[in-house]
This record gives sequence, structure tokens and C-alpha cells, in this order.
Amino acid sequence: MGEKKDCKIVQDLLPNYIEKLTNEETNNYIENHLNECSECKIILENMQKGLKSNVQNINKREVDYIKKFRNKMKFLKLILLTIVLIYVIIIGRRAIIMTELRKTAKEYETKTNYYCKVCMYELNSIQITECNRLGQNYLSTTWYKKDKIDITITNYKKNNEGMCFVETDGEKRLISGEPICIQPHVYVAADNFWINLLEALSTRIESTKCNGKECYIIINNGFQNYVDKETGIVIRVTGGKVIGDEGTRDTIVEYDYKFDVVKDCDIVKPDISGGIEK
Repeated sequence: MGEKKDCKIVQDLLPNYIEKLTNEETNNYIENHLNECSECKIILENMQKGLKSNVQNINKREVDYIKKFRNKMKFLKLILLTIVLIYVIIIGRRAIIMTELRKTAKEYETKTNYYCKVCMYELNSIQITECNRLGQNYLSTTWYKKDKIDITITNYKKNNEGMCFVETDGEKRLISGEPICIQPHVYVAADNFWINLLEALSTRIESTKCNGKECYIIINNGFQNYVDKETGIVIRVTGGKVIGDEGTRDTIVEYDYKFDVVKDCDIVKPDISGGIEK
């Protein structure tokens, strides 16, 4: 009966003994009992085998978890690298487009023979400008209408003669200073690819059609610039909201260019009969 009691005590102590949590005196007691009791010795061996198996299973789970974690990290790194690569390609493509547009526009922005018509629409106002230029000679007329206000501005220069005047309600008033001529409107200003690359970070570019022409729409700072792919010249700008009594509306500016079509007879001195005030 005493041996059975000792067996229960030893068996209760075996888990702590295996974990080396028992003191020296308890260890001596357990080991003396094990030397005399084959049943408890077998139980100890079975416990040790079970513990070893559990440790192996835990280690295997840990190894599997680490492998899965590493695989996930590799996959995430691959996704991140792919996203970065795609972004770099997109930004690089925008910079290339902008640089090529600039090269194309150079040929046209320096031309001195062209007809240009510019129409600007805002809430309840409209402004239309037509300009013929041949060399250093030009005739430009702007009509501005808002509500009941109707204004015409004329800029004329031919050879050594030039004038600029405003007409309102039939009265013409001379404006001091040099006459002004409209230049082709170019969006991309830089020849340098790297400068355009920086600009491309905050710019969106898409292909589209505008007034029957193949264009790039360049979107930046709330404005949409429609740039003719063939000439690199802007043919429409939208954006810049205007607030008025009739609500809010984007400003729309339309540009129409015809190059190498102007003749000397298209630049005629304006009729100033009836006098002009200075």
C-alpha cells in the first residue's frame, strides 16, 4: 500500500522533474523510487517521449510559420516592387510625352505666318479674338461682351505704322503703348526631360480627341489642357472656376490655328473714320 502511495506521489512529481523544477532532495527521492519501481520508470519514459514529440511538433509549426511569413513577405515585396515599377513607367512615359510635345511645338511657336482665333467663355461673358500675322505685321481684333457691355479692341501693326484702340458704344479711344499680337499657346515649357519628369509627378496625361484632332489632355492644378499631338500647340483649356450670380462654371478657352495661310492683303488698316479720341 505504501509503494502505491509513493507511486502516486512520484507520478505527480514527474512533470516537474522532467522540467527540472524540483529541488535536489526531491530529485533523490524520485530517482531512488524509479530505481525500484519499473512501472513509474515506464511512465517517466513515456512522458519524456510525449514531451519530445510535442517539442518537435511545436518546432515544426514554428518552422512552417516562419516559412509562410517569409513567403508572404517575398510576395508583398514583389507586389510593392511591381507597383513602384509601374508608377515609374507611367511617370517616365508622361515626361517623354511632355518632352516630345515641347520639341514639336518649337517649330510652330516660332512661326510668323498664322491665323489664330481664340474664344473664351465664362458665366455670362464671351471674348473672341481673331488675329492675322505675317512676319512682324499683324491685325488683331477682340470682341468682348458681358451683359449689356460690348467692347471691341483692335491691335494693328504694319511696317512702321501701328495703333491700338478700344471701341465702346461707337466711340473709339486710342490706347497708349505697343500693339499686342497673340502668340501660339504652348503648355510644355521645358526642353529638359528631368524637369518634365518632376512636373509629371503631379500631372495626368490621357489621349483624347478635341475638335476632330488627336490630342493629349494634360491635367494639372485644376486645369485641363488639350494639346494637339501634331503641333504641340494648346487648342483648348478648361478649368479655373468662375463664381457669379448664375452659379459656378469652368472657364473654357478654345484656340484655332492655321499656319502659313496669311497674305499681305489680310492685314488691312482699320477704318477709323469718324475720328478717334486720344
